[in-house]
Amino acid sequence: MRGPGFRRDALPAVLIGIASVLLLSTFAMSWYSTSIVTGKEVVAGESFYLTGVRLAGNYGTAQYANWSSYSATWLPETGAMYLVVGGLVATAALMGILTTILLLKGAGRTHRKLLSWVAIVAVLLAAGGPVFVALAQPSIVCADAHYLPAVPGGPIGGGSDQTPGCGWAIQVFANPDGAMELYTGQSAGPQSSFYGSEAGFLGTGESHNWGPSLGWYVALAGFALLWAGCLLYAISRPPSAAATGDSEVGSSSASATRAVDNKPALPE
Repeated sequence: MRGPGFRRDALPAVLIGIASVLLLSTFAMSWYSTSIVTGKEVVAGESFYLTGVRLAGNYGTAQYANWSSYSATWLPETGAMYLVVGGLVATAALMGILTTILLLKGAGRTHRKLLSWVAIVAVLLAAGGPVFVALAQPSIVCADAHYLPAVPGGPIGGGSDQTPGCGWAIQVFANPDGAMELYTGQSAGPQSSFYGSEAGFLGTGESHNWGPSLGWYVALAGFALLWAGCLLYAISRPPSAAATGDSEVGSSSASATRAVDNKPALPE
């Protein structure tokens, strides 16, 4: 029969388990996106995943969607950042799963201090992923601009044929034969802020949009649930002696002792 200790640890275990699943699911989601939009049509866009970049857009009536590495899209520094973020998220999720299993097996009553430390580390790692992306990504995207190739005659978005010192770039299949070209610019973009938009950039009728995607928000939700589960476990009181039956055993032993002590002496 499940004791009160199990019932007390069950809810924190469920919350931590759900949080761990959410964190792992972000490996299949885009964390960030930047796009060039004309009306409601995405002309060109890049979505940043923990493991690579998805290129998507339209050329006339043709649509395309390709998976690429960060190095192939001239974003090696950004790729290195997401590699670190992926490590933080994966470690937090695995520690959360371990905590869930141990809580459900009753280790929360016998190894309370150890599990508390494991939970604290998991929460810090889970928070580190989305926070690191929000704070560090603009400067890292800026640094990646130095890897952009010079485009003779100027890039699609206008400007010179020089690699920008600190700018942004979006790859696009600009030709029917699939040749790759670039939208580039040194105006506002993912290198200057974590999210934003610019209408009619570079004097055109197109809009440039950038900001976090579903994966980033799910990672935040995973962190929040993980924090809630760990906090609930931390503030829950350990089982009292009465709940574990120690008081009953002690009372019975005392009664037995008194009965022996009060036993009348046998006649000689």
